[in-house]
Amino acid sequence: GQLLDVLEAEKVTGIFLVPAQWQAVCTGQQARPRDLRLRVLSWGAAPAPDALLRQMSATFPGTQILAAFGPTEMS
Repeated sequence: GQLLDVLEAEKVTGIFLVPAQWQAVCTGQQARPRDLRLRVLSWGAAPAPDALLRQMSATFPGTQILAAFGPTEMS
């Protein structure tokens, strides 16, 4: 909840988190919606399940979701 409060207060438009953090953020936003300005959601460091990506899209409609996860030789 505290991260969501900071995102709201600072009017953050883009953020990078690992999938476990996105799970917590989506759950917190669904439990107590904040007026967020997010436009770009980015994830990496671990694979994100399809269910999580769908949850991110449903929780933050109209945002762009970017993957920053893959083999290092492709980075």
